[in-house]
Amino acid sequence: MNLGFGIKHHNDFQKHRGFALVTALSLMAFMLVLVVTLLSLMEVETRSADNNLELQKAREGARLALSMAVSQLQEHAGNDQRVTARADITGATSTGATYWTGVWDTSDASEDPKWLVSGTAPVPTTTLGDNNSLILVGDGSLVNDTPVSGDNVRAPVLNVFDKNGNISSRVAWWVSDEGVKVSASQLPLNRRITGGSNPSFTTNSSLDALYTSISTSAGLEELFL
Repeated sequence: MNLGFGIKHHNDFQKHRGFALVTALSLMAFMLVLVVTLLSLMEVETRSADNNLELQKAREGARLALSMAVSQLQEHAGNDQRVTARADITGATSTGATYWTGVWDTSDASEDPKWLVSGTAPVPTTTLGDNNSLILVGDGSLVNDTPVSGDNVRAPVLNVFDKNGNISSRVAWWVSDEGVKVSASQLPLNRRITGGSNPSFTTNSSLDALYTSISTSAGLEELFL
């Protein structure tokens, strides 16, 4: 009887050990799934934070370039004795600098023009490549079919350093000369309705269609969202 009692106790012990093993394995599997889920979530959050940081850097770089471009424009072209023209008027430009805007001082014909682009004392004859410039107007930006590389606009880069002296980002800008463009944001004078009359004798429906065809853009305020 004692022997039979001992065997029964041994069988119960084996059952408890088997149940404990299954429970332990289940908990380990659950913990493994939980750890993998947390790691995946952390990875997603890290990538999202990195993307937000890069977006913030891009916006700050755009603000910096805009401020420096406006400051340069006011400094060199603010005087009434200054005139502007594109770089191709000089007859010798490198690829990417054809549409640079130069500012000439009419009171001093011997003075070299100031070019409204980024960089340190830039000149349009400088060879521009990926190592020293950024593409601001690239292939396909102005045409719908075959890209024309000669119409590209490049500008010398300026390095932006962080507090540790490391290069944080690179910026470049170019001020386009609006004086050589046809404005698409306003109707021509002969097509505007003034004083309740239509000087061009165009029907109202035609004018409505013309107003609708004029594209609009959000403008510089998009940089400050």
